[in-house]
Amino acid sequence: MLQDALALHQAGRLREAEALYRALLEAEPGNSDALHLLGVAAHQLGRHDEAVGLIGRAIAANPSRPEFHSNLGEVQRALGRHAARFGGE
Repeated sequence: MLQDALALHQAGRLREAEALYRALLEAEPGNSDALHLLGVAAHQLGRHDEAVGLIGRAIAANPSRPEFHSNLGEVQRALGRHAARFGGE
């Protein structure tokens, strides 16, 4: 199911991918890949606060994945939180 969702995501069919990610998470609530990709989709759909929570849960489940941290940084940047987080203005 994850591969199907990812294929939809890569094709720009974000809402369909989102539905599959959510279905997968119902069966496997701790699936870090599904959490991360659902967070990325939420970010791409403009739901940045939701994305922070989802990607944060993915990181909590699997902190060794650098792409999770990178994408969380992108979402934080979109929210204008980068400067405060890293000691800037």
